[in-house]
Amino acid sequence: MKTKESGFSLIELLVTVAIIGILSAIAVPIYNQHILRTNRAAAKGLLTEMAQRLERHYTRNNTYAGLDVQDMVTGVTIINANEIESRRYRFHFQAGGAPDATSFILEAVPQAGQAGDDCGTMSINQAGARNAAQAGCW
Repeated sequence: MKTKESGFSLIELLVTVAIIGILSAIAVPIYNQHILRTNRAAAKGLLTEMAQRLERHYTRNNTYAGLDVQDMVTGVTIINANEIESRRYRFHFQAGGAPDATSFILEAVPQAGQAGDDCGTMSINQAGARNAAQAGCW
């Protein structure tokens, strides 16, 4: 008399592992791109918030000068008066290190895991002009 054995055969197990591997190979890069886009959106929001605070300062004082980056945001690491750092981006004023009386350029430079983002450094100036290393990132 033959008994029926239950369980999985080696072939069934290998097919299952192959399917999981294929799905993972598709899902992981998509997830990573989603994380990069989410972090980029947060950086754009912070750049816009900082530019708005500079505009308010200009409205009150008729100059952009005198407002440090650290005065504009909370919840980030302060590097110095004109440079702050979040987990994924470093924010600072371009070139001169501080805004002058009539203009400013704020930059968000990707770092850590965000450094692989194709958009690269994003910036915004007093006229609201937005730039990124690649078109379509703003």
